[in-house]
Amino acid sequence: MNIAKLIDNILELPGIEGLCLIGEDGRLYLNRLPAYLDDELLASASITLAALYGEADSVLPGGDDILLRYEEHWLMLRRGPGFVLVLLARHDASQASARMVTNIALRHLDAATLATLEDAPRAATAPSTAAAGAAPRPQRMYRGQAY
Repeated sequence: MNIAKLIDNILELPGIEGLCLIGEDGRLYLNRLPAYLDDELLASASITLAALYGEADSVLPGGDDILLRYEEHWLMLRRGPGFVLVLLARHDASQASARMVTNIALRHLDAATLATLEDAPRAATAPSTAAAGAAPRPQRMYRGQAY
């Protein structure tokens, strides 16, 4: 399975601004978040993520998904074997579509595939940039259904 293509499929969903994969040890495996979220911020966030999942496990054991909603964006945190997938999206992005596509990626990600991932350069975008004026994306289909 081509993991890079799965990651690209997640990023092509309307409203998804970026994602990253952070190991349980704090290592940043892949960073496809916008450039205004630098690596130093993500390194400090890994400690918070570990604490967040520790508290979540004490309240609801086995809960591997956390959704954090903010005014303009939401963060979906999905725990995999030895890593956390962090997905950043605008409020108008479909959470169901994001969960479906990340389910496929999580099934194929393991320690061996994480080691082979290459981090592509990120575009320098500001947080307030929107898709205004951009060409519309073609409708995506999954098993004959639009998503």
